[in-house]
Amino acid sequence: MNYTIIYCTQINQQIVILHSFVKKTQKISLKELRIAKTRMNEVKNEH
Repeated sequence: MNYTIIYCTQINQQIVILHSFVKKTQKISLKELRIAKTRMNEVKNEH
């Protein structure tokens, strides 16, 4: 199985994992990207 993890770095040397999923195809679906983008915005708004 292949896993994909989408993350972004934050202030104070923290790495925040936004979303992870089992990769079934070569492309990342728009659904998975939307989930990660929504979570990234939530993390940004907290800091």
